[in-house]
Order: sequence, then structure tokens, then C-alpha cells
Amino acid sequence: MIGLKSLKLLASLIFISIFCVGCGGKSTKTWEGGIKSVEKTSKVVFRYNDSLFDDRGTGRYTYPIPLEEKEGIFDLKSFVVRDLGNILEFVVEFRRPIDPEDINGKSYQNGWAYQLVDIYIDTDHKSVSGNTFSLPGRNIEFNDDEAWDKVIVISPDSEKLVKNYIQSNSDMRYLFDARNDIIPAHNVFSKTYTLVARVRKSEVGDPQPDWGYQICVMGFDQDNEKRNGLFNMEVKSFANETRFGGGTDYDGSPNVIDILSPDKKSQYSVMSQFRSNPYTKENLAAIIPMVYGKSKQNMPKFRQNSMVQPNIRQNAPIDRRYMEPLEGRRR
Repeated sequence: MIGLKSLKLLASLIFISIFCVGCGGKSTKTWEGGIKSVEKTSKVVFRYNDSLFDDRGTGRYTYPIPLEEKEGIFDLKSFVVRDLGNILEFVVEFRRPIDPEDINGKSYQNGWAYQLVDIYIDTDHKSVSGNTFSLPGRNIEFNDDEAWDKVIVISPDSEKLVKNYIQSNSDMRYLFDARNDIIPAHNVFSKTYTLVARVRKSEVGDPQPDWGYQICVMGFDQDNEKRNGLFNMEVKSFANETRFGGGTDYDGSPNVIDILSPDKKSQYSVMSQFRSNPYTKENLAAIIPMVYGKSKQNMPKFRQNSMVQPNIRQNAPIDRRYMEPLEGRRR
């Protein structure tokens, strides 16, 4: 009987030893639980594939002269928001590769040269909540029921430049009041076709399926720090070294080259609803719609009166070319 008990005890010890070895450090599965790939653990909370070949703003914009051969660098291809736990990651993809330096060989702190991006976020989809104006120099607005609550600025240069601009222009009350809603992205980098910004969730909030987003893609101009210019390239009648063409020579054309839109005609239509005058106070900005996840999508609201001249028959546009989308072969 003693010999049988000894054999059973020995067999139990051997089983336990084998089991423990099997669960030890030699198993790769245990280590996968500690070191997790971002792609495997990240949660995509919003994804939008933008229409291509619409980097024309209102449909008539032309690239700055030195960038004519780089057509497509401002053409938004897709936008993705990922929840990485305490961090939100925003990925903006373009049709053509990101240039690490400009045509003169100049590079900037964050590793790319030309694209300036605003990410406007509506977190509640409520009227009289948030901000309807855009950042200085964009020359766009948002509907009352689609006002943005946070905006993330992705710039080639240091985020300190944006912070300093807001502080030095604190006399603009609307900008001062929204200072805590403006987030110049610090943790940013570029890949071949994408710009990536990572922001603390505590600065933006916990993303919900019904949040609304809108992207404004602009050209970066380090020297544009005037009251209606937050480092964006301007759009005027004719392109030159540092500005786009196809707009007006007054300070009213939307200085935005591409936005999230289902197709190019939709973008051209909403961005054409502006009024630009010699007297800035008479200008009307184009109203840009938000794009929502699972929330009800509102139809864009047009400002037909923004295209009307005084003493001219109703609905006569100031300049009909703004209502004619640019068609034809694109590179």
C-alpha cells in the first residue's frame, strides 16, 4: 500500500512540474499580453474616406507657383480617429507623399513642410453650444447646431507659435474666450502619406460614436501672423510664391483647400457660399458642415444671399465662376 501511495505522489509531482513549466516564461502568449501592438489594441472610433481630386477649395483654386508640380499634396484622402486609452490619435492621409522640406531645402520642427491642418470636433451636436467661428485666416463658419467644441491644430512648426499667437491677440475676445478649446498638437509626426497627432484624452474628452468632425487643409505660411492669419497661406485672384490663386483680392475667400466631403461638387457648392468685399465687415463666410458618425447628418445650409450684389436681380452671383466646379483631367 505504501509503494502504491508513493507512486501516486510521484506521478502528481511530475504532472505539476510539467504543467508549471508549460506555463512559464517559455510561452510567447504571456508576453503578448504585456507588450501590445498599437494596431491590435487601438480602437477606431471614426473613419472617413474623402473624395479625391478636390483640392481646389471652391473649385477654382490653383496651387502656388512653386508647387504646381506637386499637385495633390493638399488632397485629403482619409481621416481616422483611434482611441489608444489615455490618448486619442488623429491620422490625416493625403493623396501624395508628405515633403520633409520645402523646395528651398528648409525644414521645420515637426518634420514636414507644406500642410497646415485644423481638426474641428463637435462633441454634443447641440444648438448654442460651442463655437461657430473658425480660427483666424480660415474664413469659414459652422452652423449653430454644429458648432465645434474643440479644435486641434497640426502645424509643421512648434505648437508654441500657435500658443503665442493666441496670447498676443487676446484683445480678440472671441479667440480669448475659446483659448481652452484650441489645442495645438505637440505629439505630432509624419509618415510617407500621413500626418499623425496624438492628444491626451483629458484635453478632448472620451470619443463617442455620434461626435462630428471636419478637417480644414491649408498651406503653411510661417510669416502669416496677422490678425486674420494664423500661419495659413492665403487665396487671392492669382497665385504667387506663397499663396493660392482662384479667389478674390479682398480678405474674404475661404483659405481652405480641402475638407471632408462626399464628392467634389458638394465641397465646391458649400465653399462657394461666401461674400468678399472691400469692406471686411460686409463679408460673409462660407458655412462648412460637420460630418457625423452615428448621429443624424444635417443637410448643408447654403448662403445664397452671400452671392448676391445690391441692386441686381435676386440670386445673381457676384462671380459665376465660383459656382462652376473645375472639371477636366487631373494629374
